[in-house]
Amino acid sequence: MRSADPAVGWLLDAYGVGANDPAVAVQALEPMKPYLAEHGGDVEVLGVTNGVVRVRMVGACSGCTAASITLREGVEEALRTGLPGFVAIDVAPDDSEHSHPPPGPTLLQIQPRPV
Repeated sequence: MRSADPAVGWLLDAYGVGANDPAVAVQALEPMKPYLAEHGGDVEVLGVTNGVVRVRMVGACSGCTAASITLREGVEEALRTGLPGFVAIDVAPDDSEHSHPPPGPTLLQIQPRPV
């Protein structure tokens, strides 16, 4: 939403008045996408209601035992920073049947150096 008065326009932008909250939430999570993709997962924004963002962890993040840490320290912080009026996240139930540990380091086979 834009206003002819720059001060009013700034206030409207600062408080997110007239903003498309789901689109702003998706944009706020963009910096998280490479990290999540590196671990084989992603986060979807399902909707925003009164500052509460409903999300679902997908891919390797769905059912991962470290997902709560990712949500709290990554997703929630990104939304707090990038979505004016952010109040909380609401996580959609996990559709996977089994939880699994977060991806660990890849083990490499060490062999003697050829002579």
